[in-house]
Amino acid sequence: VSDLVSILLIYLIGERLFNRRVGILAALFTALSVLLIQHAHFFVVDPLANVFILAGLYFSVRVIGQGKLSDYLLFGVMLGLAVASKISAAPLAVVVALAGLTNILCAPVDQKSAVFSRTLAFLLGAALLSLLVFRVFQPYAFEGPGFFDVKFNPKWLANMAEVRSQQAGNTDAPYALQWADRSPVFFSLKNMLLWGLGIPLGILG
Repeated sequence: VSDLVSILLIYLIGERLFNRRVGILAALFTALSVLLIQHAHFFVVDPLANVFILAGLYFSVRVIGQGKLSDYLLFGVMLGLAVASKISAAPLAVVVALAGLTNILCAPVDQKSAVFSRTLAFLLGAALLSLLVFRVFQPYAFEGPGFFDVKFNPKWLANMAEVRSQQAGNTDAPYALQWADRSPVFFSLKNMLLWGLGIPLGILG
C-alpha cells in the first residue's frame, strides 16, 4: 500500500512541476523499479519512509509560488514522520527552505520584505510541528518518561552511532562481507540496473 501511494505521489510531483505526461511517465518508471518492489515484498521500513519523504517533496513543490501556511505545516508533519521512520531523512528539511527561498527571490522588489517575514514565520511553524510529530512517533529517541522530558535517550544515540559506523565501513558486520572483493564499477552498475532502478529507468538514467 505504501509503495502504491509513493507511485501516486511521484505522479503528483511530476504533474505539478511539469505536466500530466511527465507525471505518468515518472509513475510508470517508479512502478517498474525493482528495488521498490523488493522492499515492499520484504516489508522493510523504506516504503513507509518513502511515502513521507515524497509527500514532503510534494508539499514543498506546492509551496513554490503560493507559499500557503497549510503547505508548510503539512510539510512539517511529513518531515517529522519521515525522520521518525528513518533518521537519514533529516536532510529533507532543506527542500522546503529552498522552496521558500525561491518565493523570496521571485517576489517583486516592493514585496520582498513581507514575503521574507512570512516565509520565515511559516518555516519556523513547520520546524516546530515536525519536532512535535517526531516526539510523538519516535518516543524511543527520548529518555522520558513524561512527554515533555525531551532529553535524548543514550541507548538510541548509541544505536545511531553504531549504524553510522556500519555505513562508514568501520564495523566488521557479517552481512557486509558480501560486498568484499567486488569489481569497482561493473558490480555497482549491474546491481543498479538489474535490481535497483530496473532496466527501463536504468537505461534512461
